[in-house]
Amino acid sequence: MQRKSFFRSAINISSKLTDLFPRGGARFLNDSVTGLLGNKLVTEYYKNKAYRRLHIIQEFNRILVVADLNIGDAINLQASITALRDFFPDSQIDYIVNRNARFLIDGNPAVSTLMPVLSGMPYPDENDFHIIHCILSSIPYDVIINFCPQFNEKHFHPNRDRVISYHALTATIIRDENDENSINHVIFQAHKFIDNLFSLFIDPIHNQHFSGINLYLSDEAIEEAYLFFIYHNLHNRKQLIF
Repeated sequence: MQRKSFFRSAINISSKLTDLFPRGGARFLNDSVTGLLGNKLVTEYYKNKAYRRLHIIQEFNRILVVADLNIGDAINLQASITALRDFFPDSQIDYIVNRNARFLIDGNPAVSTLMPVLSGMPYPDENDFHIIHCILSSIPYDVIINFCPQFNEKHFHPNRDRVISYHALTATIIRDENDENSINHVIFQAHKFIDNLFSLFIDPIHNQHFSGINLYLSDEAIEEAYLFFIYHNLHNRKQLIF
């Protein structure tokens, strides 16, 4: 709840600042965030912290990836699982996502078990925390890669010392935002984040060129879309593009 209050306070302060000083406030926020959170020292600190944790883990047979709460990030962060498969082609890699993201991810062959359990609200609710606890109580994961800023290490107890956080990825994206020579889309950066991190101590078994991610439309999703078109009388409209 403290983290939830912090995010709300930060959003309220930034909103008031940009309301009062639209251009100057926005410029101040961009410069301060880039300077504070995107500097090289922050990036290296979190990367080294992640490396130290991974280095003492002996096995990577069971890996859990936790996406951010919204649907878009759940789709984009599949790139991290693609990268993990280069190092651990035979490991169990499970993926926790927004419930509504299931129809666009289910079928990804890189995911061992898709867990569409998160509520998708702006902040996790008590049920989200309870589900995470139940999953961790039943499956002994060797490492947990958490991309959701609303979850901190205490939420992954008793596996908190096996959590690799989103901080290094976030700092890198913020830092590279003004670099014209950098590919700074979250899909590319998520793949690069995992690849760079594990390459520090493990050689990849498959070193494939990263070509992006795919959407996987289930038969159920296609059927629901078709029924939506029928119900709203859209299926015979020639002007319909998408």
